[in-house]
Amino acid sequence: MMRIMAALPLTTLFFTPAIASNTGSGYISAIHAMPNGVVMFSHAAGRDAVPNCVNASTSTRWAINAVTESGKVQLSVLLTAYGANKRIHIFGTGSCTAWGDTETVEFFVIDG
Repeated sequence: MMRIMAALPLTTLFFTPAIASNTGSGYISAIHAMPNGVVMFSHAAGRDAVPNCVNASTSTRWAINAVTESGKVQLSVLLTAYGANKRIHIFGTGSCTAWGDTETVEFFVIDG
């Protein structure tokens, strides 16, 4: 039992998830559709955390992989919110898998 307790801090060191961002309510702008199917956009709201893959010049930008089925759904809802001039809250993945210096969107919520 003592060995398990001693190893616990080491396992949390190696399996700690990346820092994922959450935003306040903000408007969508500057939508870019890239040749590989990734759609990036800017969001005018503060973030509570920024993963290491994001730099100062991309800190307001987010990415959606619109090649996947779930990404297509996210893009459709994003464009609907944009067209209706609605604000959204974004929750990130904590990684930049869709675009190297831009956090990938996990999900977002449209303000009522």
